[in-house]
Amino acid sequence: MPSAYVTRARVGPAALLIAPLAALLGLISLPPAGNGALGLGTGAAVAWLLADAVADRGRRLQVELFTRWGGAPTSRLLWLSGASPPDSVDGRRRAIERAASITLPTVAAELSDADSAMRTYDDAIETVRSTLREDQSNTILGDTNASYGARRNLLACRDGARIIALASAFAAAAITVVFGTRPKAATGIIAADAALLAFWQLQVSEAWVKDAADRYATQFFQTLHKYQTKP
Repeated sequence: MPSAYVTRARVGPAALLIAPLAALLGLISLPPAGNGALGLGTGAAVAWLLADAVADRGRRLQVELFTRWGGAPTSRLLWLSGASPPDSVDGRRRAIERAASITLPTVAAELSDADSAMRTYDDAIETVRSTLREDQSNTILGDTNASYGARRNLLACRDGARIIALASAFAAAAITVVFGTRPKAATGIIAADAALLAFWQLQVSEAWVKDAADRYATQFFQTLHKYQTKP
C-alpha cells in the first residue's frame, strides 16, 4: 500500500500529466461502452509507472529552486546573518542543536563560508526530519510535506503537461471532424483540456511552490517544538 505522500505528491501529478492522453484513448477505443473504463484504467496504470520519473524531475527542479531562493526554506530559518527577529532564530537553533546533537555555525562561519554553513544546516535538518518522520502522530507535518512535494512535482511537469493537454484538445477535435466520432465526448475532452491548460498556466508557478515550501518550514519547527516539549 503506497503512502499518502507517494499518492499525493507523485502519483497525483503523474495522473494530471497523462490524463488528457487517457481521455483521448477512451475516445478512440472500441466498443464505445467500454472506452471510459479503458481510458481510466490505462491512465491509472501509467500514472503509477510514471510516479518515480515525476519525483526525479521534481528533485532536480528542487536543486534549482533552492539555489535561487538562497537555500532550502527550512535551513534558511536557521540562518543568523540578517536574521529577524533574532529571538525566533535562537529558539529554532537551540531546538535543532538539541535534537541533532550538533553545534551550528556562528555568524562568522556563515560569512566566511556560506556554502559550508548551509550544508551543515541541511544535514542537521535532515537528521531531525528523519526522527520526526518516524513519529506517525505528526500528521500535519506530513500533510504540508505532501503539499509541497505535489506542487514541486507539478511545476517540474508543467511544460510537458501543457503540450500534452493542447495536443489532446487538437486531436479530439480532429478525430471528431474527420471521422465523426462521438462529438459530445470530444467536446467534453476539449473542455477538460482547456481547464487543465488554465490550471497549468495560471496556478502552477514557482511562487506557488515557494508558498508551500515556506509553510512546510514553519510547520517543521512547530512540530519539533511540540515533539521536544511533549510529556
